[in-house]
Amino acid sequence: MPEETSIIDKLPILDATRRRASRSVLFRMTIGQAMIGLLLLMTIAISVWQLNVYNDARKTWEATLARLSMITNVRQDSTVLVLVTHRVAFTQAPFRYLDSESIRFATDSIDASAAALQVSRNNLLEEAESLPTDDPVIERLRRSVDYMDELILMANECVNLGETGDWEAAQAVISSPAVDSTDPQFEKINTDLVGELRRAQILIQKDHNIAQEQMAQAGRTSIMITAFAAGAVIVIGVLLSFSTIRSINNPIMQLSEAAARLAEGKFDTRVPVERQDELGQLAQVFNYMAGELHEIYSSMEERAGTAEARLLQAIEGIPAGFVLYDADDRLILSNEMYREMRAEIADLILPGARFEDIVRSAYKRGYYAETNMHEDEWISERLERHRNPRGPFDQQLNNGRWLEVSEYRTQEGGVLGIRVDVTARKRTEVELREAKEAAEAAKETMSEFIANASHELRTPLTHVYGFAKVIHKDLDERIIPKVQAEDRRTKRAVKEVSESIEIIVDEGERMTNLIEDMLDLAKIEAGKLEWDMKPLSMIEIIERATATASHSFEEEKLLLIKDYEDDLPEIIGDRDSLIRVMLNLISNAVKFSHEGSITCRARRGEGEIVVSVIDTGVGIAKEDHERVFEKFAQAGDPHTDRSKGTGLGLPISKQIVEHHGGRIWLESELGKGSTFSFSLPLPPSNKSE
Repeated sequence: MPEETSIIDKLPILDATRRRASRSVLFRMTIGQAMIGLLLLMTIAISVWQLNVYNDARKTWEATLARLSMITNVRQDSTVLVLVTHRVAFTQAPFRYLDSESIRFATDSIDASAAALQVSRNNLLEEAESLPTDDPVIERLRRSVDYMDELILMANECVNLGETGDWEAAQAVISSPAVDSTDPQFEKINTDLVGELRRAQILIQKDHNIAQEQMAQAGRTSIMITAFAAGAVIVIGVLLSFSTIRSINNPIMQLSEAAARLAEGKFDTRVPVERQDELGQLAQVFNYMAGELHEIYSSMEERAGTAEARLLQAIEGIPAGFVLYDADDRLILSNEMYREMRAEIADLILPGARFEDIVRSAYKRGYYAETNMHEDEWISERLERHRNPRGPFDQQLNNGRWLEVSEYRTQEGGVLGIRVDVTARKRTEVELREAKEAAEAAKETMSEFIANASHELRTPLTHVYGFAKVIHKDLDERIIPKVQAEDRRTKRAVKEVSESIEIIVDEGERMTNLIEDMLDLAKIEAGKLEWDMKPLSMIEIIERATATASHSFEEEKLLLIKDYEDDLPEIIGDRDSLIRVMLNLISNAVKFSHEGSITCRARRGEGEIVVSVIDTGVGIAKEDHERVFEKFAQAGDPHTDRSKGTGLGLPISKQIVEHHGGRIWLESELGKGSTFSFSLPLPPSNKSE
């Protein structure tokens, strides 16, 4: 396969200009962005430096503020110690006779004040040791520590003397004058301490003010730098943008105007190539594309003409009427089949004609079959179906023909219509409908005939069956026992007569049951059977049916199993007919079970009660499942004794169950037994429980 080449590779001029073009507009924009980035990096670096200056000044400011607070605390603690010691010494002197515990209580206040001053002394000393060695505040703080030690020492001495009761000596300690002053030594030390602290406070306050000024200066500098950087970025960005826009505006305008002319179909439009940068490259590509478009358009016009001709040919070949309307509901095209279907209004089927005008004119001419609707109403409905298609519909014409109308919306908002002549189908539907009505009438006639015939047969058959039973009984009980025949022929004749009478009785009984079933089925299908609908217990129905059929279980030696769910709710139904359903199902189960068991089960389902009769008999083939519910149909071999029956029991049961709003079904496999089930709906009051 040849390697594919792009349009760019087809332009030989571009290969020589790519390297130069890569350093034009894009290069200038890159340099400008780099300058802005460098300026931002410098701004960030200066801002970080100023932030460090600010943080250092803030730390110094916080430290000096902590020292000022510490000095204030020291002054307060020393003053408190002096006052407390002086007060205690002079107020306790007259009470020298007090015991040691009372004296100790008085001196505790001095100890507490001394302890507080000791804590302040330790903090002050720790702060002094943390300062640089050349800081003048260190000397002041250390002297203050010495004074504090002297105060604490004298206070402790006063406490010791007070504890011994020598308050005169204690007073002498705190009131003895200093060597070089008339003030007491204790108070002079405090005065000197306060003086040193004040001088240290002045020095610290100076450092505090300097740090505060540095913080303010750093903030102002940071704001100025940020403002300068932002202004520089804006100015540089504006200048670069203006320069870049100015360099590409004119070429882009030329390209835009050329593109507009190209959109108008002027494929000979070309853009002058005056640059060797990206825009010049774009102009070359545009010129190349314009030439390619000219060739493609010419080729497409030719192909479009061919495609249109083929499309029209295909539309004409459609074996149905085809019509197309645009978004304004004006006819665009139609095929010959469509025009033939509407030969009576062919003069209206013209390109550009509005659909509404065509429909109105055709209606006035009597083109459509008559309806019981007013003209405006009919036309309004037809227009609505045309504008909002919702599936095909049949339309009758005045000449007896029928058209199937199918309409679809196109993506452009128009409507595509298909018309199919369905006159033959309509005639067939009419014939089928008439045939169905005739079949239903024949069915009704047959039902009436069967009912009448059954009535006519019932009376003589009842007589025949009754007399046959009497003859059979008399023959067995009175006549045969008294016949004393020694020859073989007479014995055989007596036996044959007895067996024949027995067959007559059996067949009479079977014929009577068949007629009864046929009459009941005819009544059910005709809706003439009377139903006594009332609340019933399904368990009671099953119990009654199993009691009636108990002799069948004994004769066939089958085990009866009753499986009821507790607290089954009542249903609404006809008692006798439901017992008949159970007897039919139980009779079938017994008939086709040689051994094993018959299970009668009742369960509550979702809004219904489900009753099942389960046997262990021969089973029913899958292909016979649906057939067993048909009239006169029987599963198994009809020539065996096991298959004897009217063939109407299950159809009658199905009719009864469906009349009660339920359903009946079969589950069975050959050799695995059968399960006949039916469901009956619960009343609304029991469904909600």
